[in-house]
Amino acid sequence: MKYPPRCRNPFVGLLCLAFYLLPSAYGQRDDPVDAEEQFNLAVDYKEGRGVPQNEAEALKWFQKSADQGYDKAQCVLGSLYFAGMGVPKNYALSLTWWHKAAEQGNTVAMLNMASFHMGGAGMPRSMSEVVKWTKKAAELGDAEAQYYMGGFFYTGNEVVARNPAEAVKWWRKAVEQGNPNAQYNMGVLYRDGPLGDKNYTEAVEWWRKAAEQGHPLAQYSLGQSYENGNGVKQDYAEAAAWYLKAAEQGDSVAQTRIAKFYWHGIHVEKNKDEAFKWHKKAADQGDADSQQEVGSCYLLGVVVAKDDAEAVKWFRKAAMQGLAPSQCYLAACIENGKGTPKNMAEALYWYKRAAAQGEPEAVKAMERLAPPKHKW
Repeated sequence: MKYPPRCRNPFVGLLCLAFYLLPSAYGQRDDPVDAEEQFNLAVDYKEGRGVPQNEAEALKWFQKSADQGYDKAQCVLGSLYFAGMGVPKNYALSLTWWHKAAEQGNTVAMLNMASFHMGGAGMPRSMSEVVKWTKKAAELGDAEAQYYMGGFFYTGNEVVARNPAEAVKWWRKAVEQGNPNAQYNMGVLYRDGPLGDKNYTEAVEWWRKAAEQGHPLAQYSLGQSYENGNGVKQDYAEAAAWYLKAAEQGDSVAQTRIAKFYWHGIHVEKNKDEAFKWHKKAADQGDADSQQEVGSCYLLGVVVAKDDAEAVKWFRKAAMQGLAPSQCYLAACIENGKGTPKNMAEALYWYKRAAAQGEPEAVKAMERLAPPKHKW
């Protein structure tokens, strides 16, 4: 199962949470003694809300609040040491402060601990610690942690045995809180039916919930459902709308699909310039189908100026990903010295790879270029 990528920077996730929930700026006042007020003052200095922005003052008040045992301050301080923001980077201190916050039930700190133990930054990976801290946060009701626990059980790892039923249990807890990642995965479960309950109509409903929250994979899946009439009445206009939403968020497969809609005018106004724009965005992200389409545009001089060398560049990218037509196009360019020096050995190599996949033109080329049989 494909999971959408997530930001693994604990500092970013933490401050997004903290800064949204905190009260607005203070006016002039005496230095606070209460730990929560110290924390709020630190955030004000960090954000420049009601006081001049001052990183040093922010750090001072985060430290005072954390020293009094305020879990949010401890969590922020751990993230500051992790990122080296205003203090020297120090992973040991990060863990110390996150651990203090986690022991008080701070689920953000728990997920930061789990993320830390995933490895990276020169630190050893420990899945047992990852699962331990994620489970603690999940059991306290953190929706993201519940989503992650579902992922652990769905795929299995060195600590958790694969158990789709247990995965569903955790994802259901997360979807009850409106978690879009879990909603998307529930849709995939109903589409594929690993527990014997395949139901495309149910899958579409879960994808719709996630798509309406802006989840790009769910938006693409919903578009695909409308295009093919799976679980919903076929509706190309709806398909195009959802593909476009996902494409605008950078989903390369959706970019390729909406490009085809624009190219052929499928319930959108036919627009080859717009089609090329989306193919190029997807191609730049490594989508082989779009790389082939971009190469074809350069080869034929459609939408863009004819450029054989640029065509060869894009055909080669797609060919190296195993796309048979691109392998054949690349071979033909190399055989004829179009946009690249002529090289029969390399041309034969690519024709052979395409022919092995059954590409008709490549099969014909192999027959044409085969050495003549001797007649005795």
